Order: sequence, then structure tokens, then C-alpha cells
Amino acid sequence: MHPAQLLIVDDEKDLLQGLKRMLAREFPELDIHTRNDPAAALALVREKPVDLVLLDIQMPEIHGLELLKQMNSIDKNLTVIMMTGYGSIEVAVQAMKSGAYDFITKPFDKTILFRAVGKGIEHNHLLRENIKLRERICEKEPFANFVGQSAPMQRLYHGIRTTARTDYTVLILGESGTGKELTARAIHSLSKRRDKPLLMVNCPAIPEHLLESELFGHHKGAFTGAHQD
Repeated sequence: MHPAQLLIVDDEKDLLQGLKRMLAREFPELDIHTRNDPAAALALVREKPVDLVLLDIQMPEIHGLELLKQMNSIDKNLTVIMMTGYGSIEVAVQAMKSGAYDFITKPFDKTILFRAVGKGIEHNHLLRENIKLRERICEKEPFANFVGQSAPMQRLYHGIRTTARTDYTVLILGESGTGKELTARAIHSLSKRRDKPLLMVNCPAIPEHLLESELFGHHKGAFTGAHQD
């Protein structure tokens, strides 16, 4: 099992080093990284999975809450604890609304700091374990409505899994009742877009002259009833 990854982001280099030494003594199992530059912090989050971030709110180049949003756009499952020397209820609430897990104030109370870091690491571990469990369940459930374990069906299942990992446009062909919709749903549920909606369009039920606009959109006034783009 790989050691948990902790990233500390603050523009004060002395504080970074002191915090790193303190946490390394209390949590020797952690792999601790420090960054005093927001761009370097974002680069690390892109480069490797980070379990917990201690992020300063007040930094000269970019506000900590904006950096938090950028980090969450890279890894939505990131656990972030905000740090500030200007503690207030308003700032804490704003940080939580922006996606922070917790909020601590400077100067640090060691007991509060250690408790926050310990809970943050545990929270992230449980979160990622839950994601892995859901992914394993998703790998089984997409084929729940399929019938058969023959060699041709196994090839179909393999093809669905392989296709789901790509960004290719997929055309599924087959006679009526052969499972084209089941296959489409299985590909969607196994893909990285499974959290996004899957839109099903019944083409035969749409008049031919409206099908193109239904699929690709239209401009206002293109036909009767087209009141907006």
C-alpha cells in the first residue's frame, strides 16, 4: 500500500518547513510535499493522486478559494483543509461552500491540527475506497440484463468494456430486439461519463423534417414553432 500523500500550500516558506517537520513527526507514514507557488501546487495535483491538501487562503498571486476550485476541477475527490490567520465564521462558511473539507486557523493549535489532518486522511481514504467499490459494482451491473455466457457473448462483453474506455463515437447495429439499447447503456455505465446523463432519442417517433434539428439543434425561425435557438 502506498503512503498517503499530503500537500501543504502556503506562500510563507518558513511556515511550510515548520509545518512539514511537525506533521512528519506526528504522521511518519505520510509522504509530505510543500509548495509556495500556486502553479506548482496545481502541477503536483495533476501529476499524482494527492490525499489531503493544507491550503492557505491568503496568498499574493491567487486567492486560496480560487485555487481550491481549480484543484477540485482537476480532482473532484480531493480533500482540502483551508488555513488562515484571519479566521471568521464567514470565511469558514465560504470555504466549505467552495468544497473544503475543514478549516483551521493560524497560529495552529497542535491538537486541532493533528486531529484535522488525521480525520482528513481517513475521510479521503474512505471516499476513494467507496469510489473503487462503486466502480467494481458498475463493472458487474451493466451486464445484469444480458443473457448468456457463451464465447460470442464474452466477446461482446469484452468489446463493451474496451469501447467504454475510449472517447470514440460508437455506432451499434443489429436487428430489432437484439439488445442495441442494452449495449448502449452498458457502454455508458462503464465509461468515465457514467455520472453524466444518457439521452435516448426514439428516431421513428420524430417527423423526418424535425429529426435533424432534434439531434443537432436549430436557429430561431428555422421552422414553425422554432421560437429560440
